[in-house]
Amino acid sequence: GEVVALRKNGDAWELKTKLDCVFTASCVVLATGTFLDGKIYVGDKCFSGGPDGMFPSVGLSEALKETGVPLLAQIPLVQSVCENGDAGTPAALDPSSPTGNAFLQLAARVVTQTDKRNAELAKTEIVQTH
Repeated sequence: GEVVALRKNGDAWELKTKLDCVFTASCVVLATGTFLDGKIYVGDKCFSGGPDGMFPSVGLSEALKETGVPLLAQIPLVQSVCENGDAGTPAALDPSSPTGNAFLQLAARVVTQTDKRNAELAKTEIVQTH
């Protein structure tokens, strides 16, 4: 279900879903997909929503902001992404487009967060699996 609230409680995270289920975990990975704070634009009108009538993940967006969890990027889903992808000229390659600019900002934030992590935390241990 959709996570609508999360908070740090000591060494654990508590996540609450839209159906009021509560989960506790020591580590959480959120895969937000395309619906995080999703918007639909029709002409000059804009409202919350997702593709094919799906609901946007507005509660999670607000919970992440309140908790201070950094959002590295939001990539706008615009018509040119589909058109240019079909034509073999990805919109992300054009730094002047909204999508291209968003990808450049994402790359810069990943570098910044990686540098910060490497400066503040111990080296990541490689774990061998068989």
